[in-house]
Amino acid sequence: MYRQSPYYKFTTYQGLPWGLNNVQPYLGFFQTGRLARNRNESLTRATQQRFSAYLQDKILIKNRLSLNIGLRLDHSSADFLGGLYKPAGAYDPVLRVVAPHVFKETTVPDVENAITWTMLSPRIGMVLDVFGDSKAALKASWSRYNEALRMHHIMPLCPMFRMSWVAYWMDLDQDGIVDADDGFTEVRSFGDPDEFDINKVLDKDLASPYVDELVIGVEYELLRDFNISLAYIRVR
Repeated sequence: MYRQSPYYKFTTYQGLPWGLNNVQPYLGFFQTGRLARNRNESLTRATQQRFSAYLQDKILIKNRLSLNIGLRLDHSSADFLGGLYKPAGAYDPVLRVVAPHVFKETTVPDVENAITWTMLSPRIGMVLDVFGDSKAALKASWSRYNEALRMHHIMPLCPMFRMSWVAYWMDLDQDGIVDADDGFTEVRSFGDPDEFDINKVLDKDLASPYVDELVIGVEYELLRDFNISLAYIRVR
């Protein structure tokens, strides 16, 4: 993740905050992140690999009962690409002076197999020709659907993803411009990449979210090419 400006949010107050009126000098509040300014300086980079296989078989019993059985295997893994990281704030003439402990160059190591998921998704379905005349059918199926490993699962584990610096600003010279000679009060600073340990933020028992679906229904042919059906669907 990267962009030219390090500021997420910047709000100035003239008469606020908290109902104060005619506050002098101006007050402000801003939130900044450690996003990189340029693409090649961003450490929110990851590679992802995925392998999938699927087996299915159909069994017909006495031309009236059809069984469909399937099993899907998915194996996914993701790695973080480390390197030298320089946040956008390091280019900002104010931030690099007032918060050098935050907006600094940081070397982050590669993290191999940050997340690894192996998922099995079984499925079974049946269709019964109730009267043997292909007019009435009883249908039922049960399936498990695993959520695929995607980038939005991976990026929150990146050493730079959640790091930000929040501060109040007081325009001491009352020129309406944020500069290094103004007053700043740090509200919070968290996510020091030098202290990042993926083993402390990643649950080793983390597994793919999944849903189970049960479908039971009946279908009847009233006229040629005209069927009616009723189905019960449960997802949990």
